[in-house]
Amino acid sequence: MSEPASGAVAGIALSKLLPAGLGASIMIAVDMPKTRGELFARFFVAFAFSHLFGDVALGVIQQWIPHATGRAVDGALGALGYFLAGGVAVLAKRFKKQPLVTADKVRRLLKGEP
Repeated sequence: MSEPASGAVAGIALSKLLPAGLGASIMIAVDMPKTRGELFARFFVAFAFSHLFGDVALGVIQQWIPHATGRAVDGALGALGYFLAGGVAVLAKRFKKQPLVTADKVRRLLKGEP
């Protein structure tokens, strides 16, 4: 890889992936995954979420907060992506153990029933 290309790759990694990883690292302090595979999957979702939606979210947020930075938004979206991946993982484990009970709980939650 040539020097300008490797510099561009490093720039993308520092501007997008590092803040998303920081956001995901904050979420690890709250909810540590049980396996390395689950950790990798959550980090991947955090990076992808930050990379795919970071610029759009920054544009929307800067309409209300003009001084918002891309790194802060990428970090927040990384944490949100990690949180969503964890929620889906927990829901999948519950479906595996008790599918009917879990489906009933999800149905009641979506309808707003206690």
